[in-house]
Amino acid sequence: MKPKSLLPGLAVCILIAGCSSTQTVVYRNPGFDTGKTYRVAVMPLKDAPGHPGSGDTFASLFESALLANGNVEVVERQEIDRVLRERRTDPSAEFGNTTAASQVLNADPIVVGRASDVDKALREQRPRPDSSAEFDAIAFGKLVRADLIISGRVSNWSRGTQGLLGLNAVKTAVGASVKAVSVEKGIVIWSIDKAAEPDFLTMPLDAPVDVVARKLCRQMVVGFMGAKRQP
Repeated sequence: MKPKSLLPGLAVCILIAGCSSTQTVVYRNPGFDTGKTYRVAVMPLKDAPGHPGSGDTFASLFESALLANGNVEVVERQEIDRVLRERRTDPSAEFGNTTAASQVLNADPIVVGRASDVDKALREQRPRPDSSAEFDAIAFGKLVRADLIISGRVSNWSRGTQGLLGLNAVKTAVGASVKAVSVEKGIVIWSIDKAAEPDFLTMPLDAPVDVVARKLCRQMVVGFMGAKRQP
């Protein structure tokens, strides 16, 4: 019997030692079978405002949490990167003039065109495009032979401060919205909107952001696939 916390649209609170959590909103499609082994591709998430790279870092941590859980097969990051680079829109569109492109290639003058060396240089300058803006999850999932695509955005990525003698302390905070889309059915089968911060009893208030994010990812994966399977 599945726990009631897995019912669609139910708001739940997940508390794990070392990281206090705000209220969590979880949706799970009633037809989602957690007993099946899925091939999952974790896309780079959209960055938190003012924190470039936070989406890619969160995606890596989420992938690690999936692997530690052991209930899924995870598409390798190298494969995802390869497909992202190959399927990107024309990279020269990102440059309004030839100056930026010439700096990438360390060449002057430069002839604008679709030569392979120009294309390669521009693609490599931005190896991780914002997948949420440039790619259709279903189409991408088919390219990497995935059953589920994980995507979303990081809403908060802020490092806290201890403050003088504990006064005016600000906790590190991480928040994200993540969803899993079925490549076969083209529907969202699971989503979560969750935030977390340190618990001062077991973790410094100004703990590194990636430490809090790692805890948050573990909590999310437990809510997604259930507890780790026993051998």
